[in-house]
Amino acid sequence: MNAVRATLLAAALLVGAGAAAAQEQRVSPVADVLRQARRALDNLEYGAADSLARSVLVSRAQVSRAERIEALLVLVAALYPEERTAQRRDSALAYLREYVRTAPDGTIPAAISWYGLDSLLELARRTTFAAFARPRRDNTVSGAGASIPIPVVATRPARLRLSLGRRGQTTRPVVVDSAGPARDAVLALRLFAGDSQLVSSGEWVVTVTAVDSASPDTVVQRFPVTVSAPSLDLVSVPLALDSTQLRSEWAPPSRGVAVAIGAGLGAATVLMVQAMRAPEPVSSAVKADSRALAVAGGFVLGGVVGALLDKGHALPANVAYNSQVRADFAQRVLDAQQENERRRAAHRATVTIGEAVP
Repeated sequence: MNAVRATLLAAALLVGAGAAAAQEQRVSPVADVLRQARRALDNLEYGAADSLARSVLVSRAQVSRAERIEALLVLVAALYPEERTAQRRDSALAYLREYVRTAPDGTIPAAISWYGLDSLLELARRTTFAAFARPRRDNTVSGAGASIPIPVVATRPARLRLSLGRRGQTTRPVVVDSAGPARDAVLALRLFAGDSQLVSSGEWVVTVTAVDSASPDTVVQRFPVTVSAPSLDLVSVPLALDSTQLRSEWAPPSRGVAVAIGAGLGAATVLMVQAMRAPEPVSSAVKADSRALAVAGGFVLGGVVGALLDKGHALPANVAYNSQVRADFAQRVLDAQQENERRRAAHRATVTIGEAVP
């Protein structure tokens, strides 16, 4: 039994040792050096903290932005402590300017802060133009009209520009938003311009450019972007009603009939006058009444005027038919517009924005 217990204990120790070794291996060399640098700074070993922090900044190993910021903060704290004899102001100011370029709105942590270092940071910020964009890594865009906010902060008022281009292509990037002059602003990464899709699925590069409003100083950041976005397929919206579908709503004018009636009445008047004259020899002795000719002429003239004034007449059946055709067309337009609005609202895309690249 003791042998079994001993075997189990040995196995447990081996497992524990393996787990500890694995945990140790998961700590990166950079993180280990930073831990040593912080320990040296806490022990007021400024020279050691300086050396260790510098080794991180010049390391060929992959150093994250957060690790670089921590190394800079340890370094400036080691270069400009409260002890006057250990202060190297110019060197600390140079690294504080580098810190400002990395984090324009960064502060000194309370653990290493003191009024002299805080004042030196403010000097570095006043004399250094820097800007930094902080896009969110994982983004879901809901709706064709939505956009991804990209906050940008600068040490001085700057003109900000957001442009977009295909990764690996040399074509000029397309500017999709701008702002400023401002010290902080939010640029919008849009996937659509109206119904025109600017960004389809694939690999892209987002470029944020900040230009100092008081000088030519410029800061450029480029972010790799991966987009998964379906195309937006919209239904066709009828633009105009086909006029050939409509019927005439007015009957043509009866001008010939009006003229004929006027002429007929005039002729009938003349004939009636002639028929009603007295027989010979009375008719030869008395002249025909000229007023009859005037009346006949009036009938003829009335027929002509009536023909000119005749504009036709409405056809109620055709008017009703055309109203229905127009209503059906308007409904088709409305249905298409509503379907397109539904498709715009239902559009979804995922956008992954990586760390800034040199």
